[in-house]
Amino acid sequence: MGYYMRFIVTSDGSPQLEDIRAALRSLSLDYGVISPADDPLRAELLFAGERLAEIEFNQPDDDIFDEDIDELKALVSRSQDDNRQLVLDVLERARMMVAVQVFWQGQDSEPALERVDPLWDWLFANYDGLLQADGDGFYDSESLILEMNVRL
Repeated sequence: MGYYMRFIVTSDGSPQLEDIRAALRSLSLDYGVISPADDPLRAELLFAGERLAEIEFNQPDDDIFDEDIDELKALVSRSQDDNRQLVLDVLERARMMVAVQVFWQGQDSEPALERVDPLWDWLFANYDGLLQADGDGFYDSESLILEMNVRL
């Protein structure tokens, strides 16, 4: 089973795999971040040797980034929520997207999602932006700010 989450970065700086690797390993040596030498914008996130997620860095002018941002803007535009404009502003200023597909075995997704939480904590601590979770909506560093029960 897989589940997509995206951290939409609005800061000038961009997260790097080496920084993510170091941050997660400082929390637990069970984390591993492995990327192919020929593609520094992709990696597998491991926990205790098991594949936990795939990480991909998407940037403006690549097809995935542009399509996802446009689709998110269209979805958010239809919302009547008070935070709609805040989310649209973030999408308009997006400089990068850290897209993560989380995997889990069996029926219970919570253990896998909890193991990915330190990544989101680190991104929120170091970069401006919002987290989008398919089927849930948009989160700031503390809570759900715009509920959207759709998947990209």
